[in-house]
Parts: sequence; C-alpha cells; structure tokens
Amino acid sequence: MGTRTLKVGPHRMPAILAPSEWAAWLDPTTPVADLQALLRPCPPSLLEVRTGGPKDFH
Repeated sequence: MGTRTLKVGPHRMPAILAPSEWAAWLDPTTPVADLQALLRPCPPSLLEVRTGGPKDFH
C-alpha cells in the first residue's frame, strides 16, 4: 500500500510524532539536524482517511 497524500495549507504539513519525541520537538535547544530527523512519513497504519466536505472543516 502506497503513501496517501494529505492536503493541508500550501506551506504547512503536520508533524506526526511519537510521544517519546515530543520533548525534543518542543525543546528550543534541540539541534536542527535532530529535529529534521523526526520529520519522516507517518506509517499508514497510524492514519485513518475519511472523506469530508467544507462543513467538516469549521
């Protein structure tokens, strides 16, 4: 099964992190290289894809 595309704003993409990664993500002293290593595709098993319309995004 391939990776599905998630549509969000033109310049934003969600960062889906494991709870064990939250502290590093929020720590302003974490080196950029370490933060970039956290940005990877989310396993499809963690996501549920649903259809929706404008009424669902208020």
